[in-house]
Amino acid sequence: MVEQRCFNTLLHGHLTCNEMTTKPKPLPQIEELQKLFEVRDGLLIRKTAGGGVSIGTIAGGPIINGGHISVSINGSRYLAHRLIWKLSTGEDPGKYQIDHINGNRTDNRIENLRKVTHQQNGMHRSNPQINSRSGVIGVCWRKSSNKWEATIHHNSKSIFLGLHKTKEAAIAARIAKEQELFGEHSPNR
Repeated sequence: MVEQRCFNTLLHGHLTCNEMTTKPKPLPQIEELQKLFEVRDGLLIRKTAGGGVSIGTIAGGPIINGGHISVSINGSRYLAHRLIWKLSTGEDPGKYQIDHINGNRTDNRIENLRKVTHQQNGMHRSNPQINSRSGVIGVCWRKSSNKWEATIHHNSKSIFLGLHKTKEAAIAARIAKEQELFGEHSPNR
């Protein structure tokens, strides 16, 4: 059985519990978005004035949901990167998530965005749990065997990658399996 600190490390991504369990609300129709905004360098530029905002200003309110920019449309809040995706591709991502390739959640340039599953997006995180002794997700010290344990989570299953004499060997095992399973979505690509 995976030790609790390893299990917690595997679970902690940048999504909140609410984001993981609720479906995103449908985005406004593309025609409405095109009337309201122009996309320029990853920013939503207003095409209409009203409610105290001017034409040509950058749309986007408070940073929410762990660093994402939000935009209000007709009293409802939407994540800016999802709106930019729809304006740029014509596609509502629906149940899919929009990942920031470089990890910067305020960099909404279309070349930095990609449509991914929840699992792929969670894999792209790169920060281990605060109390991690290894500094690497899925690698922890197993006191009972005096070895480093490597694990990975895939398709709702924990995969044991072995006990290793050195932290470096455990990290190497973890990285190899990440690249095999997740390819371009691996944080260690």
